[in-house]
Amino acid sequence: MRYTREAIEGSLHILAKALSDDLGVRVVMGGARACTDGKLIRLPALPADDRRARLYGLGYIVHETGHVEDTDFEAYSQFALKSPLHEALLNIFEDVRVELARMRRYPGAKLTLGSLVAAMVEDGKFVLSTDAQATPAVLLQEYLLYRLRFEVLGQLALEPLARAADARAAALLPAVKAEVDAILFDIRSAASTADAVRISERLIEVLRRNASPPPNQGQAPPQAAPDGETPDRGNADCPVSQDVDSANAAEQEVGAQPNAGCEPPGVDDADGVDDGEAEYAKERAPEHGAGTEPATQASSDPGADAASASSQSGEDDAAATTDGSGLPDAAECGALQAMLDASEAERLQDFGERVAHALGDIAEQSDNMLELPEAAEFEGGPTQDAHAVLSEVRSQSNALRTRLRTQLEAVARSHPFIARRGTRIEGRRLYRLALGDSRIFRRQVEGAKLETAVQLLIDRSSSTSGEVIELSKLSAAALAAAVEGLGGVDLSIALFPMALPGQGGPAEGVGVVKPFGAPLRKVAGRLPWIRAAGGTPLAPAMLWAGLNLLRQNRSRRVLFVLTDGEPDNTAQCLEVLADLRRMRIEPVGLGVQHDVGHLFEVHGRVDQLAELPRAVFAMLSRQLLEAA
Repeated sequence: MRYTREAIEGSLHILAKALSDDLGVRVVMGGARACTDGKLIRLPALPADDRRARLYGLGYIVHETGHVEDTDFEAYSQFALKSPLHEALLNIFEDVRVELARMRRYPGAKLTLGSLVAAMVEDGKFVLSTDAQATPAVLLQEYLLYRLRFEVLGQLALEPLARAADARAAALLPAVKAEVDAILFDIRSAASTADAVRISERLIEVLRRNASPPPNQGQAPPQAAPDGETPDRGNADCPVSQDVDSANAAEQEVGAQPNAGCEPPGVDDADGVDDGEAEYAKERAPEHGAGTEPATQASSDPGADAASASSQSGEDDAAATTDGSGLPDAAECGALQAMLDASEAERLQDFGERVAHALGDIAEQSDNMLELPEAAEFEGGPTQDAHAVLSEVRSQSNALRTRLRTQLEAVARSHPFIARRGTRIEGRRLYRLALGDSRIFRRQVEGAKLETAVQLLIDRSSSTSGEVIELSKLSAAALAAAVEGLGGVDLSIALFPMALPGQGGPAEGVGVVKPFGAPLRKVAGRLPWIRAAGGTPLAPAMLWAGLNLLRQNRSRRVLFVLTDGEPDNTAQCLEVLADLRRMRIEPVGLGVQHDVGHLFEVHGRVDQLAELPRAVFAMLSRQLLEAA
């Protein structure tokens, strides 16, 4: 289906299922919480009339389908296992990368995600940490999270938080912040999870390199040497040029001190994982399903090495701009080390987890849950003689079928006429020129293009037992026979409720008697098996019908509901009908000895059962011809 503005503003239940069909990602609605395992996305049963539920649910689907499509979960897990800081930084960068890719692929995603974030800010899901919570690791994560989402993703509701987090980061990291900033916006050009991993690695390396103070920081400045003597410069700040003897002496002194001089502190050992990372990986491995230490990732992307080299060059340039006066002091070094030593408790909650918890809260607090039902082809029993069934349908509804076809064909037919202007002369009308009549050009009024999909939904609840269900079947079959072969109109027949295999509780499934595009002769044998049974779960059935109509490539979509009683949940029905109209689906309701005007804007009622087929034909004919 095409994701028009009308579709996006319509039912979350319908769009969730449509997305799962189009993207090859399973989206299931039901249960009490939202979650994903990288292959399946589950949403809780949500209220149909809650705008907040629609915002959170749709935003969650857009965000998580991005991960299912674009995230390399193996590369992600191997890096995240190293330490809480590794996981926290990669989580932020990968979320931003995936959402940016979503926005580039689907323009509507920016509005959807922006609306979600605005709702989260309004609901207090995005806030700054308190002074008691504001450890260096938390402040760093807040800075990256809010600034990247505001500046890269354009989520404007985060601007106050981004500016406040920026000020706190500048106060915490006065010497290193510029070097951090030189790295983090590379996420704009990241094309894969591996790129997000490399950006996270570079940022952690900046933190490590600056976490240990220079060897002589905090010591008294060297005393002035007496006249004629050379001052002892030791190893202060790695002088750019020294004489050979001084350099050798300094080298000997440096050799006695680990991480002294210009060698970056905290460089990883040969296998790329230090002791702390290895210990964290062992603790986290069972949770992530990994039993070994993560290996350093190598990119198979032909352009990855060049991109990495370019990024490394940018990092070196940024580092080279920091002279001795710009080195971090002891307090800043302590903050950097605290970031590297962050615990799991300091890791900010993942964006998807925040939305999932909010959806769980909405589901828990609501008592108006609605789920999209499953559907299956209605079989009923052994297929009966379709020819005999069709003969009976035609014999009992021939006049009605003929009238409907005549009306529809008349509307679709082109009508020629003679006009005073045009490009094609009608030779038989040239004599008119001698009479002063210039109407000699042949023109044509094109017939209306019906291009309509009609979903006929039959209520077969227990109250329809007897003549009602029999006449409903006859009307549906006669309609299908009338429009079959008529260009531009396609009709599907479905009934509700139907118990599906493995379904617990009351039957709320939908049975498809005639799918769109199926010839009536192939399914007519199913009609005699339709029996009355169950309640009237009209809202879920109309949800399914809306989804089925949106899948049809037609300019008009009509939902025709045939029912004889009150639905199980009137409030849900009203909300679903409003959603369908927003999606430019035209709902029509016909009540059998029952008024449905409080539900359907376009509605009718039939009290004499013998008039049911005639009423069905009249209403559908009027709806098809109205906009033609």
